[in-house]
Amino acid sequence: MSGQTVRLLVSEGVAVVTLNRPEVLNAIDAALAAELRDAFRDLRGREDVQAVILTGAGRAFSAGADLRYLERRLEEGASADRLLDELLVPLNDVVRIIRAMPKIVIAAIHGVASGGGCNLALACDYRLAAAGTRFNQAFVRLGIAPDCGGTFIVPRLIGWGRAFEWMVSGELIEAEEAVRWGLVHRVVPEDALLEEAQAFAAGVAQGPVQALVAIKHLLAMSLTASLDEQLERERQIVGRLAVTEDFREGVRAFIEKRPPHFRGR
Repeated sequence: MSGQTVRLLVSEGVAVVTLNRPEVLNAIDAALAAELRDAFRDLRGREDVQAVILTGAGRAFSAGADLRYLERRLEEGASADRLLDELLVPLNDVVRIIRAMPKIVIAAIHGVASGGGCNLALACDYRLAAAGTRFNQAFVRLGIAPDCGGTFIVPRLIGWGRAFEWMVSGELIEAEEAVRWGLVHRVVPEDALLEEAQAFAAGVAQGPVQALVAIKHLLAMSLTASLDEQLERERQIVGRLAVTEDFREGVRAFIEKRPPHFRGR
């Protein structure tokens, strides 16, 4: 499926979701928020998709909320609650789906990732940034607080102190600083960004997908678990993975000293 403001393409186990309002740096209005939620709801249950790439068309990943759209809606008499329903409800659903879905989600970030657009990128499991990309938490400059899970995700990536300083200053940081902080995993040349994202996604799609998703969920659960709780979760999940075809193939490949050929089963 593809809409007017979000494109979705699937090939060889990898879905590419593209924010598609390049004329406004993929600023988020109600249509984009709703279509993005529809795309991720569709992908959540698709058995032919093992990895998802989230990126933006044109010169930017996303400039965040479309302020002209917000101004127009306020002039039309829309209430704050109505605007929250139009933007934050679907965007929050997207963040929840990304964090919980049984797929690995890769952000391919370029140009600028600002505000809610920044936090959508940071919600992804693996984050690649093109050289020259700029990140910011611009909310304070508008007299508002961060949304789209920023106050949950950012301190878990870079620590409470640095998250506080970044958010209250509204500072713009470059990709090279973002990788030093731990906001993104790697910085790559801009003309290689999608190629690098596709290569990582292909590795996921051809790998032991159930084990990779288990790692994603175990790491997420560890943030609020005690050691005993996490040890028990590991025991249960490893027990389920031990009866999969991929585990048997991995063991055979190790013994036979050859690369494994995983099938995601």
